[in-house]
Amino acid sequence: MSIPPEEAEERCAAFARQFAILPASGGRFTLPARGASVDLPGDRVAGWEMIIGAILGLSPDQDPTDLHTLKAEFLRLGDPDAPVSFDVTPLRDTRNFVTRSVRVSQESGTLAQLTLGYSSRREGFAYQHAVPPPAHNPEAFPEMWEVAGIPGRRPFLPGSPVETRFSHQSRAGDPGRPSVQAQLRPVEGFSSDPALRAAIFAGNTEGPISILLSLHLGLPIGAQASLDHQVWFHRPLAWNGWHTHEIWSDVATANRALIHCRIWDDQGELLATVAQEVTHRT
Repeated sequence: MSIPPEEAEERCAAFARQFAILPASGGRFTLPARGASVDLPGDRVAGWEMIIGAILGLSPDQDPTDLHTLKAEFLRLGDPDAPVSFDVTPLRDTRNFVTRSVRVSQESGTLAQLTLGYSSRREGFAYQHAVPPPAHNPEAFPEMWEVAGIPGRRPFLPGSPVETRFSHQSRAGDPGRPSVQAQLRPVEGFSSDPALRAAIFAGNTEGPISILLSLHLGLPIGAQASLDHQVWFHRPLAWNGWHTHEIWSDVATANRALIHCRIWDDQGELLATVAQEVTHRT
């Protein structure tokens, strides 16, 4: 069953409030303090918030649909009750590639260091040997709040206009490689603006990955923290219909897990490849 229209509308409104970017001079822009104005659980500024904020802040000069690489080093927890500053440094401007470094900070110091690469669309060699996972009907599977046993109806990325369902998940105590398969799409009525949809696509490369440790190890939702995050976008960022996130981990040691993810569209095209290191917050 799809998300009710009134809930979809509420999520879209919350997203708009959360990312009301305040531009400033000198290569800096700001996100206002989230505070209690947006119904988001947690005691920190999430990594996906920083990613979306950086992409939307750069969007007047760079088309988010042209994003081809994203790298994020998360350094400290942010205070959701304080504004977040984004300082931009140009690193490369050529005919085919543009690269920007974005320092994300609060008064406490640097929260994250992001590097975003944009590429022009041009013809060239192309192939895909990767095979998509078996197709499922996403609406036949439970949402995130049901899988995690969270009381009440809550989206996977609270405050964002995304519907997330799980067609496969390993559980605590399961033998074998930890894995999860998630199905995501924008909720009905979300903006048709390509920049907003691209930013949501990119932000969702960070959030769903952390659920793997929670499900496989039986850890509380939100008990994980991303240390670093890298994405290679293989095709122009656009989000129309369901995306499949195929997530797995081959190694964990010293309270750190390396997690991989491949993101597919509903036509079987590989859209993005993700690698992320996650730790359990103690």
